[in-house]
Amino acid sequence: MYYEHERQFKIENNLKFGFKTYHEYTQVKDTWQEFLPKDHALKDFQYSLYEAGTEIVPFYINVYNDGLVGVIYGQLNKISIRQVGSRWLDVFMLGKKYFKLLIVGNSFSTTEDTFFLKDGVDGSSVFNELPKALKKIENEPDGIIIKDVTEGLHLPSSYNIYKQDFVMEMQTNPTWNTLEDYTVLLSKKYRKRSAKIRNQKIGLKESFLSLEDTEKHQLALNELFQQVAKRQITQVGKTNENYLKSFISQKNNHILGYFLEDKVVGFAAYSENKNSLEINLVGFDTAINQKHALYLNMLFDGLEYTIEKKLQKLKLGRTALTAKVSLGAYQHFNKHYFYFKNRVLHNLFTFFLNKLYRKFEMEERNPFKAE
Repeated sequence: MYYEHERQFKIENNLKFGFKTYHEYTQVKDTWQEFLPKDHALKDFQYSLYEAGTEIVPFYINVYNDGLVGVIYGQLNKISIRQVGSRWLDVFMLGKKYFKLLIVGNSFSTTEDTFFLKDGVDGSSVFNELPKALKKIENEPDGIIIKDVTEGLHLPSSYNIYKQDFVMEMQTNPTWNTLEDYTVLLSKKYRKRSAKIRNQKIGLKESFLSLEDTEKHQLALNELFQQVAKRQITQVGKTNENYLKSFISQKNNHILGYFLEDKVVGFAAYSENKNSLEINLVGFDTAINQKHALYLNMLFDGLEYTIEKKLQKLKLGRTALTAKVSLGAYQHFNKHYFYFKNRVLHNLFTFFLNKLYRKFEMEERNPFKAE
């Protein structure tokens, strides 16, 4: 049950629901495991990875109305004002270096809904009251994003809907057994490109890293990741030096390391989820990448793994669009809702999103032979 002061807060603020927030999974584990349906994404979510390996503040929220009626998982991120890149926002925030954004979802990956409400519970009312319930708590967010929303959730007008966000995905063909089965379907131009990229891999060795390997190479792996991260337009969800060690400790996670003369020069982090593989983190030496097409080979290796494991889909994130389209990937659009308690900040964030996704415009390509 939630405490008396939450009950009083509910009455004073004319709320229909009561909310209780925790910041450690151990505080809610037993309750959530009993409450959630057996096939819900939050049942097997990698909570410990994000608690130990990132700079986010986790929010585990219980929703009450004559008993527990819902649970919400969120990740509080500090978003740098400089990262947003708006001088008007800089002026408005009066010298603050960041604003706090609660993401109901996974900052590091595309995932299913990270909330669950009992049948008959009005999601619109719950999320309408959520900002009020988070008032004056420690780490009170400046804004909320409900990320990767599936169909069926209708939020109040206080939230803006954003439909332009996307990730790149690739569907595999069930008849493919090897990468060669994919390659023979490419047009002459893209078959030649593929062969050139794979030839540039000569001299590199790759192997999946154990936990011991990851600990041994931890400093080098983090440095390789930073070489990539600092080139990104924006970064929501920051890892720390323990992330990869925490990542490899989780079920169905793998790290493929790339070596040149026994020195690690790159890695790709794989997550298997149901019938898909997601490459959700990469790092590489930028000079080695130029010579050995390391990143492009990571894409081919990820596709090869997906095919050989008979997985149906490869998820590739939202950067390096030309490379991914040339592989055969396509845009999968996601729907997000966002809310800011201050309307000026709300409008400035909308401007930032529109500016950001204009940078992701791409030309259409089809690497496969015409049928």
